[in-house]
Amino acid sequence: MKSILDIFLSFFKLGLIAFGGPAAHVALMEKEFVEKRSWLDHKKFLDILGVTHLIPGPNSTEMAMHLGYYRGAYPGLLAAGAGFILPAATLTGLLAWFYSVYRTVPEIESLFWGIQAVVLAVILQAVFKLGQKAFKDWRDFILMVGAFTLYMFGFQEVFVILFAGILGLFWFQFSSTLNSVWILAASFIVNTGPATESTQSPTLQSLFLFFLKVGSILFGSGYVLIAFIEQELVVQKGWLTQQQLLDAVALGQFTPGPVLTTSTFIGGFLNGFEGAVVATLGLFLPSFVFVALLGPLLQKVQNLKWVKAFLRGATIGALTLMGAVLFKMGLGFYTNYKAVVISVVAALLIFFVKKVPVFVVFIIGAVSGYFLQLI
Repeated sequence: MKSILDIFLSFFKLGLIAFGGPAAHVALMEKEFVEKRSWLDHKKFLDILGVTHLIPGPNSTEMAMHLGYYRGAYPGLLAAGAGFILPAATLTGLLAWFYSVYRTVPEIESLFWGIQAVVLAVILQAVFKLGQKAFKDWRDFILMVGAFTLYMFGFQEVFVILFAGILGLFWFQFSSTLNSVWILAASFIVNTGPATESTQSPTLQSLFLFFLKVGSILFGSGYVLIAFIEQELVVQKGWLTQQQLLDAVALGQFTPGPVLTTSTFIGGFLNGFEGAVVATLGLFLPSFVFVALLGPLLQKVQNLKWVKAFLRGATIGALTLMGAVLFKMGLGFYTNYKAVVISVVAALLIFFVKKVPVFVVFIIGAVSGYFLQLI
């Protein structure tokens, strides 16, 4: 029991200080559990890190679960995952309550407007950074164009990612032009367009099922979540506005821990405390199940060429969704020079001043938004 409690407290502490996104989270884990505590060596740490990219869901959170499993089997997995998620989910839930109560106050509204401008810069940096690693040759760009075309024609995000993964499997592994063309043609024939629009208030069940679905098929960065929310909760169902989505992403980023606690904010904003709980459970539950069931198996097959080929394609599809949503959100947000100024300054800080923490950039954006709105 002492060992399990130690695992929980170790990851709870990390959850309190884990700012900066998945890469920063993984770096903190490496420093804490490889260098400081010697739970495992560097080679094993990298092997586990590779497996996290093969499982849908938030990479850094699943990395915590894998390390917990390695240290304490299935009880350790639960303790590590819960410990890492709990601080961010709690803080984000409190911010959702604050947002619901004070969002209409003009001064607070100006602060959030400045934060929204920073969000777009943060997403741009994530797309650029991940794209540098993901795009290896011209075939990746062709795949990106295909995925972007499907998205613009109204195909659902799940299908775009699966299309990219399957096409990547055939193209990168088997190099069969005939198969690639067949899959591309078939993907346009299948009808997976937008669902019927609905503006009814969400129930706890509908919130849970939506986030459960997303958590089950979310590949790549946590920012891909934005694409799912924008298409289904903003465009199709009308439960959120674009502005509220930007605020949710901002506060999910502003708190430490996994950025996917954006789900906590949205659930809390739409349905109070119960909504925050069911949205969080829905999004993270698949990760616990996948790591428990597939983690040991995938450590044995992660180096197979066909697995790498599928993952390469799915990653390109996920990045394409991120870029497409960033473009759509930017068109709606940049209506005056003030918003552009804040985003440009934020992007310069994020890209070129590495020592400035992201949450500090958000504070700068909020203050800038407040004063610029006075002009």
